[in-house]
Amino acid sequence: MPIDHVNALPPGTRFEEYRLDAVLGSGGFGITYRAYDANLDKFVAIKEYLPSEFATRAERYTVVPQSSTDAQDYHWGLNRFLDEARTLARFDHPHLNKVYRFFESNGTAYMVLEYIQGETLADRLTRERQLPEESLQRLLEEVLSGLAVMHDAGYVHRDIKPGNLMLREEDGSVVVLDFGAARQAVGQRSKAITSILTPGYAPVEQYDCKVDRVGAWTDIYALGMVAYRCISGITDSELPDAVSRMLAHTRGEAVLLSATEAGKGKFNTKFLEAIEWAMEVDEGDRPQSVDAWQGALAGQGRRQGSAKSVRKPVTQPTRGTTTGSGGPSWSGVALTVVIVALLGVGSWWGIQEFPELFGQGSEDTQRLAQQAVTTGVPGETLQETGSGETGEAVARTEQTPSRNIAEAEQPTPEEPALTPEEAEVARLLAAAEADLKARRLTSPAGNNAWDNYMRVLELVPAYHDAVRGMERVIDSYMELFGTAVEQEDFEKAADYLAKIGELHPDSPVLEEGEQRLKDARQARVDRLAEQERQRQAELERQRAETIQAHWSAFDTALAAEDLDEATSILPQIRDLNSEEPGLSAGEQRLEVVRAELERKRLEALKLELAGEMVSIPGGTFRMGDLSGDGDDDEKPVHSVTVPAFSMGKYEVTVGQFQRFVEATEYHTDAERNADGNEGCYAYTAGEGWSWTWGRSWRRPGYSVGDGQSVACVSWNDAQAFIAWLTQQTGESYRLPTEGEWEYAARAGSTTKYHFGDSELQLCHFANHGDTSTDFSDRNKSCSDGVGYRTTMVGRYQPNSFGLYDMHGNLWELVQDCYNESYAEAPINGSAWTSGDCDLRVIRGGSWGSSPGALRSANRGRSRLTDRNTTRGFRLAQDQ
Repeated sequence: MPIDHVNALPPGTRFEEYRLDAVLGSGGFGITYRAYDANLDKFVAIKEYLPSEFATRAERYTVVPQSSTDAQDYHWGLNRFLDEARTLARFDHPHLNKVYRFFESNGTAYMVLEYIQGETLADRLTRERQLPEESLQRLLEEVLSGLAVMHDAGYVHRDIKPGNLMLREEDGSVVVLDFGAARQAVGQRSKAITSILTPGYAPVEQYDCKVDRVGAWTDIYALGMVAYRCISGITDSELPDAVSRMLAHTRGEAVLLSATEAGKGKFNTKFLEAIEWAMEVDEGDRPQSVDAWQGALAGQGRRQGSAKSVRKPVTQPTRGTTTGSGGPSWSGVALTVVIVALLGVGSWWGIQEFPELFGQGSEDTQRLAQQAVTTGVPGETLQETGSGETGEAVARTEQTPSRNIAEAEQPTPEEPALTPEEAEVARLLAAAEADLKARRLTSPAGNNAWDNYMRVLELVPAYHDAVRGMERVIDSYMELFGTAVEQEDFEKAADYLAKIGELHPDSPVLEEGEQRLKDARQARVDRLAEQERQRQAELERQRAETIQAHWSAFDTALAAEDLDEATSILPQIRDLNSEEPGLSAGEQRLEVVRAELERKRLEALKLELAGEMVSIPGGTFRMGDLSGDGDDDEKPVHSVTVPAFSMGKYEVTVGQFQRFVEATEYHTDAERNADGNEGCYAYTAGEGWSWTWGRSWRRPGYSVGDGQSVACVSWNDAQAFIAWLTQQTGESYRLPTEGEWEYAARAGSTTKYHFGDSELQLCHFANHGDTSTDFSDRNKSCSDGVGYRTTMVGRYQPNSFGLYDMHGNLWELVQDCYNESYAEAPINGSAWTSGDCDLRVIRGGSWGSSPGALRSANRGRSRLTDRNTTRGFRLAQDQ
């Protein structure tokens, strides 16, 4: 789904042949867009280099370093980004995200990749939790085929996880996304951009950010954890990180059910064992190549390396032992002779270049060495030939004349010639010294320092220089051991100790080395644990800041009454901390605002649909013909006690009734020609009253607006409107009772009208038949100039209750059935539901009524289907 990003280029941005369409994703390293390629006529993905730690977007879309101090890191990372693009562009594999091209623009660089329609494996696992074995095997085969191409080119992905495995929409095949070598490099220079490390999928070696420890085994571990998630059905949050697994392993514990147990009964056992192999915490215990793991996945089991040769342990001779005669050490004599022969007789360079070789033997050896250099000895030259599987140089001799051959052929007692045995010892010692210098300590093929010293001891038992040489082999192994420990290659360090144990099981350095290795392992565990603690602390700090930012956004959303936004924020806070103490209060605040908004909405809806309602206080009044000049049906006068209720400030308007009709497609009795009467009973000037086809609330015979009282509606139409209104607002509405209506109309008065008895003032309070009409019984004392129609509500003065048009404008329907007198009429203000209920009472007169018809006590009647251009209604509610 396209997302927003504050530093993203806006949709529609064009450069080269591309037009940006949407942001697909973003992070600390850059932003990825979907773009349209005008040349290829298809969508592509474009990754923009924009490390947020030390770069920002300036004017005209240019990316610039945030400060001069950031410039070096920014440009260094830019070059890494381009190097990565250049490398990835060489790959053309169906399961690797294809890089079409890369270029520089806007002060930064862009990588154009294949845009893939589909869903990620993470999306599918969210939906399905587990994959069947056939689907998982296919996925692993396809991913590994792509990784093999990468690894052969010396390239490691470093961030294999379900979110970076895209499943194509058309065939379900997988594509590896989001290569990250440049991001790894830039991450090492940034405080905010972490190295490529997804907890749960990143192996231990990635926590150190050491490039030399990362290899094919790194991607294999991550893919193994992906496979485990597909097998077990657990989520990312339930998947322990490699550091936690390693810490548990050192304690002899397990934080994760084995793959064979998790997939037991559902997956092939050999397949599950291969998954477990890839999940080994120590990188040396995992498959070291895609090919090795593919074989295991196919059921071939774990492949072991070539068998290491095991040497028979040699008892260490006593240091310092010489020949039994007490004469000079043979190693000193022989070594000196060979070295002089190698370097050239008569040269001092040998002593200066290799002083340590001339200080290994006794004083006699030193003397003979000096003599050999100055006078010359029968010599042998060494010739190097390839020998053994390692191609090591092996010394062999050829008799050659020395520079002082005459003297050599006539040895004196002071300078005896070397015997063959002495010459062989000298040759072996020289070869051993060369092996030591070249670190050829032991090997299956022989021709190494240890073997050469052993051969010397076979010729001359307990020979001092051979014994010392063997000690130096042990020392060299310890040096290699120390380097491996410093580099935290503990597997190699353990191998060096094992080699020492093979050569000299009782060596005193073994115990020291084992303790040092144990301490180094623990130190790494402690360091990684501390790094993890710091990482967790930083995550906790970032989480707290994010939660606080969410709360601020929540407060802003509530203040703006944006409930959708506020509602979406609370789950985000809960995801970050399910125990967040403010969640309950936040939900309560949200509900309070929601309730208040709902109240406001209903009030607005009621005001829009029902109009303003006036609260009428309860009371007792005298109902009927109080003046004595009324009709018989207004008698007898009687007392009525009316409970408090609410009544419409105005009569129902055309606009309100239109909302009802539009919502329900209701047809009125006038529009349906109910009871065989066409249209509405209407008045035409000069012609009088008649049923007129086509007349209705829409066209009553005069122009109408939304604010005018609606006419030509029957008692049935009024009931239909009231039922809809009640359903829409959730509140109960009705027509007023006849007792309520007269109580409200009088508003505490006992006169003909609420304002008094004067017909002269009627034009200020009522739209009625006055001198602007030609009615015979019109009010001849005043004129309001309205004529034959209704007016906008609120035009005339209200009574003391604040009610308008209680006299005139339209006859108003009430709830009561018609009775010819008030005998046995209700005295509690309720509706009279007995009598002639085919007729309903109407009150108040209309625009066509005489002054007498406008009296508060006057009554009229109307059939249920009657409709007239002088008839409407007003709403009431219980309190």
